[in-house]
Amino acid sequence: MIKVVAVDMDGTFLNPDNDYDRQKFEVIFSKLEEKGIKFIVASGNQYYQIRSFFPNKDNKIIYLSENGAIVTINKKMKPVQEFSKQLTLSIIEQLQKQQIDLEFVLCGVDSAYLLSNSQTEFKDFAKKYYYELKEVDSFDELPNDIFVKFALEVAPEKVNQVVSLINDGFTGEVEAVSSGHGSIDIILPGVTKGDTLLKLFKEWKIKPDELMAFGDSNNDLEMLKLTENSYAMGNANAQVKAVAKHLAPSNSDSGVLQVIEKNLTFEPKMIK
Repeated sequence: MIKVVAVDMDGTFLNPDNDYDRQKFEVIFSKLEEKGIKFIVASGNQYYQIRSFFPNKDNKIIYLSENGAIVTINKKMKPVQEFSKQLTLSIIEQLQKQQIDLEFVLCGVDSAYLLSNSQTEFKDFAKKYYYELKEVDSFDELPNDIFVKFALEVAPEKVNQVVSLINDGFTGEVEAVSSGHGSIDIILPGVTKGDTLLKLFKEWKIKPDELMAFGDSNNDLEMLKLTENSYAMGNANAQVKAVAKHLAPSNSDSGVLQVIEKNLTFEPKMIK
């Protein structure tokens, strides 16, 4: 029996126009509520950004933002784990001395931060995903915040190189993971969507296979590995499709809503 539905946002729940079938969702969401099924949005994006897609539902939807680093229930934000000041400064130093053309956002609980001399194109990109965003002249002095993630943007062909650079340089301290295209997230070990879900399930006394999960990118892998009811989107990368147990239609075809609608009775044998 399904008790939780967890969805990634970009490339999964959201269509290529950065929206979703809101009318269909309202019908499905009402039925999920009737059945007592929790709806979780699990995204690498900022809480303030992802909640904007679901007006008037702050007390009904559970948000796992920054790849699970922050859990928000009933508007109460709780960081799962935070970067130490020294580790934060060490990572910034490493990023800034690289010859690779990269930009980054330092993600905190209260806001996200980027350098004021960042390229205009990157600033516009960051504003799309971080509704609470501040520019700083330097990171020599860190803002007064709790830091939970770094979000990098590099040329797509440089992703593997940068991921290896971070993982080799900070072995055991952080993990760098591709979140699609040229985006890379630097997170703390044990702080993923999957790890955070497991902590919540333990609290709620829910079994992993009572989860239905949807994703499209590598930062969804841990979440998809939790359950037999895992779905890779039709547009997902090959690694995600290899891990997920089922294949959903693409995000451009409202694949998440199609699967939930077909399985709304949640019989023991899932419809594939």
